[in-house]
Amino acid sequence: LNLMFAENIGALYLDEPTSWLDEQHIRGFEPVMNHLRAYASSRGLQCIIVTHERSLAPLFDSVIAL
Repeated sequence: LNLMFAENIGALYLDEPTSWLDEQHIRGFEPVMNHLRAYASSRGLQCIIVTHERSLAPLFDSVIAL
């Protein structure tokens, strides 16, 4: 999806990026998110992440809970 549409709509989508990680690696996701945020910002992209990990909510600018 990213390869097909990201350039046209200015977004980077991640669907469950932590789904196969154990608790230790999920807790270490913050540096990854910071790097991703810098990458997206430098290219003018919005970053949309879908996750079930509620503990990661503080890492995001906006959270929509369904």
